[in-house]
Amino acid sequence: MFDITTALKAFEKVYALNFEYVPVKGDNTAVLFDNVTYAYPEPAELNYTLKDQKVEAQPNADAEADMTYYVTGLDPEFDYFYTVKAVSDGYVSEPSKEIEVFAVSQPTVLQPTDITSDGYTANWTCGNKVDVFRVEQVQLNTIDKDTDDYTILYEDFSKVKSDKTEADIEKGDIEQGEYTSGYGPIDDLTHLAGWKASSLQCVDGWLGGMESSGVKGEIPGAIVTPAMDLSHNEGECDVTVRAWGTEDDWLVIQGVNPAAYSAIRFPEGGFVEATVTIPTCTKKEQLTFYSNNYRSFLIDYIKVTQKVKAGDKVEVVTGSVVTEDNTTKSMYMDRPNFGPGHDIYYRVTGLRYYHGNRKDAVASSPSDMMLVKAPATSILTVGKTELSVTTVAGGVSVTTTDNAVLDVFTVTGQKALTRTLAPGTTDVSLAPGVYIIKVADQAVRVVVR
Repeated sequence: MFDITTALKAFEKVYALNFEYVPVKGDNTAVLFDNVTYAYPEPAELNYTLKDQKVEAQPNADAEADMTYYVTGLDPEFDYFYTVKAVSDGYVSEPSKEIEVFAVSQPTVLQPTDITSDGYTANWTCGNKVDVFRVEQVQLNTIDKDTDDYTILYEDFSKVKSDKTEADIEKGDIEQGEYTSGYGPIDDLTHLAGWKASSLQCVDGWLGGMESSGVKGEIPGAIVTPAMDLSHNEGECDVTVRAWGTEDDWLVIQGVNPAAYSAIRFPEGGFVEATVTIPTCTKKEQLTFYSNNYRSFLIDYIKVTQKVKAGDKVEVVTGSVVTEDNTTKSMYMDRPNFGPGHDIYYRVTGLRYYHGNRKDAVASSPSDMMLVKAPATSILTVGKTELSVTTVAGGVSVTTTDNAVLDVFTVTGQKALTRTLAPGTTDVSLAPGVYIIKVADQAVRVVVR
């Protein structure tokens, strides 16, 4: 069996095939052909929505020399092409070059299901002109008052655990990771999902990058934030870090826009704590931290702040998943980070490869944002006071309609803390474990992860 199907895909049209057998000296092989088959795609069936229809074209507002006509009544499940002829005094021109209207179906988000404190299932519907879908999980903060230094993002890397400590850094005794050829997620090392990094090293509570190895295919270390909306305040934000690096080297902070750039010099001893201003940031900004000379570095914490106004909406994309199947209409999203002061949403974008070219993807507009409501672990009623307890990352969120005294016990009966609550929502930090939340003679069991 001799199959050249793959080779033929390199050609747009094939009209004939020529086979030639060239034997070498002493080769007495006989070549016979049987059942030669050449198959090709069936031509598309053309159905006209408009045909030879005379229209009064209107000048295009963007270019008066061009003409435009808006076509309606199209079926979203079909692809369309068009040509144009000019008519004057009974004379008709030849048709123009055929133009393809390459469209992508627009996803419509549906209500989420299976909501827990750890995750939920995002759902949507869409037409068939899509190859893959991108689902984004968004933490949205609506600013309630003008603030000069609103915290957009804070990470202290306290989830990074190592036998090496800050005291070992000056001795160069740092826990080394593995070199990578690209960036990968580090959700298990950060409080908020969406961070990425390459070629990591660490000590307890510090995360950083290894120096360049000089080996082809291995890149030096870098840390990348989740995508954030930093378009407020004309794109200017402040970044504060405490870091360590080689003396006279620089910690570079680089945004998506090349002009969104600043750097911090490492002084004698290598330890530095400083705030720099990053200009011209974008609506979907990611900040990359790396050594200017591709040297070793470590970061203790990163804080991104910005001047915002009441009513501003600040987004941080804490998750982004691309499906591999265009028939998929749901996706499980984890680590939603439910809690007070912000809401959790998701949105879906359809992507279609231009005639199958995976390097040329055309995207739809993002769908509307769908709110994901945090599940209430329990609602206790004590007299006239109603109390809701919701597990969140690193503790519980408690909402009460009146003043109340909250007691938290471990499963062994030991009191972990007592807190007097004012009306409203209070965030209570707790280590991972199982607890009993008690108000008066009412109690509920919660699991903190």
